[in-house]
Amino acid sequence: MDRELPVGVVEGFYGPPWSHSDRISIIKFLGNNDFNIYIYAPKDDPYHREKWAEPYPRDLFGRIRQLVRVAGRSGVSFCFAVSPGLSMRYSSDGDFERLASKFGEVAKLGVDWFGLFLDDIPQELQHEEDKLRFKSLGEAHAHMGNKLYESLVKMTGGKANLVVCPTQYTGVEPTDYHMAISGALSQSIYVMWTGRYVCSPTITAEDADSFGSGIGRKPFLWDNYPVNDYVHQKKVFLGPLRGRSPDLVEHLSGFVSNPMNQAEASKFALVTLREYIRDPYRYDPDRAWENAVKELLQKQVRKAFLALSEHSRASFMDYRESEKLSQLLEKVASKPKDLDALRAMSSYLISQRRAVALLSRRLTGPLRRDLMPVIRKVSNMLDIGIASTELLKRTKKGVTKTARRKAKALDTMLKRTQVDEHQVLGEMKLKFSMDGRESIDRPSHVTKLATLALDSSRG
Repeated sequence: MDRELPVGVVEGFYGPPWSHSDRISIIKFLGNNDFNIYIYAPKDDPYHREKWAEPYPRDLFGRIRQLVRVAGRSGVSFCFAVSPGLSMRYSSDGDFERLASKFGEVAKLGVDWFGLFLDDIPQELQHEEDKLRFKSLGEAHAHMGNKLYESLVKMTGGKANLVVCPTQYTGVEPTDYHMAISGALSQSIYVMWTGRYVCSPTITAEDADSFGSGIGRKPFLWDNYPVNDYVHQKKVFLGPLRGRSPDLVEHLSGFVSNPMNQAEASKFALVTLREYIRDPYRYDPDRAWENAVKELLQKQVRKAFLALSEHSRASFMDYRESEKLSQLLEKVASKPKDLDALRAMSSYLISQRRAVALLSRRLTGPLRRDLMPVIRKVSNMLDIGIASTELLKRTKKGVTKTARRKAKALDTMLKRTQVDEHQVLGEMKLKFSMDGRESIDRPSHVTKLATLALDSSRG
C-alpha cells in the first residue's frame, strides 16, 4: 500500500456513534492492516456538529487524548474533524476563533490532521452578514478553509493537513460551487467526494478526473460502503467492496471508507478494501471476502459465517442475495407440488438453520453483539421457510384441517417476524435511493415462499 496516500476510515455516519472501545479496536485494526488514517467525525456526537462551538467536556476530551495516543502507537494518523456548517457565520471573527480554539486544543496533543466538514447543510448562505460579505456559499467555504488552514499551520509548526468535505460532495459535472472552491481554496487542502452519488455503485478514474476538474485537484474519496445509517442500521452489509475501477487510486488524493455503526462487523469489508488498495488490478471481490473471513474468524465458524453473509450481503453495489434460495424458490413456485423441489428446498433451509445456530453458540464479544440481531432474524425466517415447505408438502394432495391449522400457525409466525425490521434473505427496503436508482421495496425470498404456502392452504 502506498503510505503517501491517506487510506483508512472516516467515522462519519449518523446514528449511534462507536463506543470508545470500538474506536480503539478499529484504530489498532487499521494499523495492523496497512491503513494510515482514522478520521473522527461521528455525526451524532453533539460536540462535532450541533455544539461545534463548545469545547469537549473534560471526560470526553480525555477519550480523544487516548485515541490520539493509540493511533500514534499504531502508525495511524488521527484526523480530528468538526462540522460547523449548520449554524456558523462564516464572516464572524468570533465564530472563527471558537472553531480555531477547538482545533487548537487537539493540535496540542500532537495531532496534525484536521477535517472541516461542511456536508449535509443548506445549499445557500443563511446569515445576512454572510450574504453581504460573500457572493456565494462556495466563496465563503473557500475563505473559511484557507483561514483555518493558515491557523492550523501556525499551530502545528507547518505540519498541518486539512481535509474539507464540501457541501456539494457528489456528482461528476463541475458546478458553480465547485468552481468557486477551485479558484480560491489553497491547493494544499484536500477536498472530499463520494462519487457520482452519495452511495455510488461504481466509481471510476474518469469520474474522479471529471469531479477533480471542478475542484481543481484530485478528490479525496469518502466511500460510503459499508455504512448503513441510511437503512437505520437494519441492514448489516456482509459483502466485499465492488465497483471501483483498478486505476481509480491513481486519480485520488485519499481514500477512506465510511463503515457501519457495527464496528466489528465492518472489519470484513475493510479487509477487502485493503486487498483492493494493495493490488487493484488483480482485486477479486469474492476471493477478498473469503480471505477476510479466514483472517478474522476461527476455522470452526468460517463456513457458518459465509452462509450467514450470503443472506445479508445485498447493497447498492450488488443487489444479489441468497441466490441459491432464490433458485430453489423459482423451482418450487413453478411446480409447487413437485416433491423433489420441495425436498431440495427443505434440505437447504435446514442446513442454513444449522449454520446460523452454530454462529449463535460460538460467536463471542463485539462481533456477537453486532451480528446477533441479524442471526435472530435469519433464524426466525428460516424457521418460517421450513414450516412453509412442510405446509406445501401437506397440501400436495389437498387441504385438510391439519393443513389449515398449520397455515394459521405459519401466518402468526410471519406476522410476528415482520415486526423485526432487519433486512435479510433477499429483503431490501429503501424509502429513498442514495445511488441514483429508484426506491426499493423487495420482500425476502422466505416471505415469497410463505405466501405461496399460505395460498396453497386456501384450496
